[in-house]
Amino acid sequence: MPRITLPVAALSAALFASTFPTLAQEHHGRHAEAFPRADANNDGVLDREEAQNLPRLARHFDSIDADGNGSLSPEEIRNHMHARMQAHREHSQQRFAKVDVNGDGGIDRDEAQATPRLARKFDAIDADGSGTVSREEIHAYRKGNRQARHC
Repeated sequence: MPRITLPVAALSAALFASTFPTLAQEHHGRHAEAFPRADANNDGVLDREEAQNLPRLARHFDSIDADGNGSLSPEEIRNHMHARMQAHREHSQQRFAKVDVNGDGGIDRDEAQATPRLARKFDAIDADGSGTVSREEIHAYRKGNRQARHC
């Protein structure tokens, strides 16, 4: 059997399928607050200079600027974020499925051995002690770690 390496972070991203609307709303909320501050001339779009105030947008300016007019509208930003999250979710679901060799929707201890990081943290992630890590358990584990880092 080929060895599959898969970090826990990538596995947890597979859970976006169930939480995407909430995550997208939270993420959009942060951009919705930042957008008006960056829009120095209050014209409702960000040009390249204004986008420099939001480094992540500035780095991806050309790929976000779908119509190629040299400015980013809130709709273009939302569409770009949605497309990136969708691609990330699909990729993560595929990777989860590769580790879930028997296709039962969970990763047991033997399957986890193909992913050293998951294998090391298996007991911490397997919250119900069932011997199988579900997508929900991975999500809860990642969410708990994310919240602990932000405290």
